[in-house]
Order: sequence, then C-alpha cells, then structure tokens
Amino acid sequence: MKRLSSLVILSLSAICLNAQTVYDTITITATQDNTIYETMSGDTSNGSGDYLFAGLTDDGNIRRTFIKFDIAGNIPAGATINNATVSLYCNKAGSASTVQMILRKVTADWGEGDSDAANEEGQGAPSENGDASWFYAKYPTSSWSFPGGDFEFTNSAIANLAGSGNTYNWTSSTQLVQDAQDMLDADSTNFGWVLMDLTEATSGTSRRFVSKDNSTQSAYGPKMTIAYEYEHDPIGIETQSLEALSLYPNPTQNTINLTNMNGTIETVIIYDLSGREVSQLSTSGQTQTEINVENWNNGVYLMRVNSGAESKVLRFVVQH
Repeated sequence: MKRLSSLVILSLSAICLNAQTVYDTITITATQDNTIYETMSGDTSNGSGDYLFAGLTDDGNIRRTFIKFDIAGNIPAGATINNATVSLYCNKAGSASTVQMILRKVTADWGEGDSDAANEEGQGAPSENGDASWFYAKYPTSSWSFPGGDFEFTNSAIANLAGSGNTYNWTSSTQLVQDAQDMLDADSTNFGWVLMDLTEATSGTSRRFVSKDNSTQSAYGPKMTIAYEYEHDPIGIETQSLEALSLYPNPTQNTINLTNMNGTIETVIIYDLSGREVSQLSTSGQTQTEINVENWNNGVYLMRVNSGAESKVLRFVVQH
C-alpha cells in the first residue's frame, strides 16, 4: 500500500507538470519608432535619428512620436497579458514645466525610413522612402486618412512629465493592457501607439526622447514591460520506445551522463519542477552526451530526450 501511494503521488505530480500556468514578465525594445512634424509640406520625418519628439514647440508646432513593439514575437500565443508599461527616457524639455502626454493606439500601418535630422533634430529632415510624416503613413505612396496620423481617440495611457533626465512610464491601464492583448492575438493589427500632448494647446510642451537608433544611448531607448501568464506543457507527449536510455550518476553533483544503447539522441531539454526551461542542447545524433550541472541549484529536474518523433522524460536529482 505504501508503494502504491507513492506511485499515485508521482503520477499526479506528472499530470500537474503537463498542464500548468506559468507567470512571466518580459521587457522588450521598440522595433519601430519615428517622429512626425507638423509642417506645411507634411513630409518631414526622423526615421533613423537619435531622438524622438512629442508635444508643441515654443513656436506652437506639433510633434508626435510613433512607436511599435513586437509583442507576438516575444510572448507565447494564447497568453493572457496582465500588466503593460511603456517607458521612454526624456533628455530635453521645452519651456513648459509640466505636460500630460498620452498614448493612443495607431490604426494604420506606418513606416520608418532613412531620414536623419541634423544637430538637435528638432526640425526633422526630408522624408525618405517609407517614412511616416504628417501627411504620409509611408512616404510617398501611402497617405494617412487624416493628417497627423490615424489612431484611436481613446487614451491608452497617460503620464505627467516634468523636466529632462528622467525615464517616464505610461503604466498599466485597462486600455493599454487590452491594446497589448489585441496585438498579441492579432499581430497583423499591431501598428503600435502614438505619443502626443494630451491637449496640444500650449506651446513649449515638447519633450525629446532617446530613440532605439541612438547608438550611444541604446540602453535608454523605448521599452515595454509586459507581465503575462500562459498554460505550458513542459513535457509533451511521451512515448515508450526509448527504453534503452541510461542516466547516471543519479543523484549527481557535477556531471550527468545520458546514453541511448539502441539509437541516437537528437535534442535534450531540461526543466525544473516549476516548468522553467533550464537547459537545451542538440547532440547531433550522438548516442551519448555529458551535461555539466556543477553550478545548478540542488533539486529535482526533468529531462526530455527527443529522437525523431519519439520522446521520453527522465527524472534526476542534483545534490551538491
């Protein structure tokens, strides 16, 4: 009876591992950013510049920043997004001491070309092919439906900005989270957000931010931090045809040896009991491999061994 109880507990543990909720947080950098400048010609941009601008200049001209993050390329499909924050570093401020700036979801595809403004970059540069500008989503072939960009009129997030030398965060709101979720679920509709002055009514509110293209200040480029959860199967479907696998010594201190007496080993993936992937390696069709666990934490690990369409899970213990 005692042994049967142990087997039942082990079996239930395996079931839990095969279907578990994983919680994770990731910070990603922008994949596109550009500034559009309100000008008479409507064809001024800064696609490859070091800086981004939003707000009104001292002369009352509007600047808007467009920014996009690859959410679907960094978060598992089917995940649920719980929190989202967009962060930009401001390194120059206009004459207005404070300004409220908002993010709104963009509804049309836009571009980032080779335009690169000179000096402080506040005046922009002539648009290059594919650049977003005041009149064009992608210069010179694709126009916005409305000058200044196509975007939702609902605020996704709002932040109060003061002077320069600070990172400002557009923190998690219901709308920002929903935007990010929609972009994850339908990547083809991910056109990012526009950053703009809330009222665009007061001169001197312009703020300059570090762009993703700024090679000397790359650590300060636009970022998005997302907390999410998803159902994860760390083990997958196990077959019983890899019966000749040998794993030794077990428990182990420094190295563990994996051998297949009847065939080859293609890939090995190792997880801890929380379902977190610890290591992955390709063995190039070898019959055995040695894995160094000298710096691993003490505990129980699960090793998924793959050979062709077959896989088997082995359990081992690291004990220093």
